[in-house]
Amino acid sequence: METMRTFDALDRCDRCKSQAYHAVTSPVSGRELLFCAHHLNSHHDKLLDAGWSITTDITGLERIKVPGEVR
Repeated sequence: METMRTFDALDRCDRCKSQAYHAVTSPVSGRELLFCAHHLNSHHDKLLDAGWSITTDITGLERIKVPGEVR
């Protein structure tokens, strides 16, 4: 299951400390891990298969400016 929430600058990826835009929650313990897009993509399918829920900050991802992109 995927839901949305807003993350702030203090939310950091638990793997690499980049800005986190995704939180995953254990179905057993309720423990939450934060991930950047890269690390969520690396583990997405395994987490869903294990029943973890995923929360994503879509508005934060939309704020990311790609170099050379015109807005």
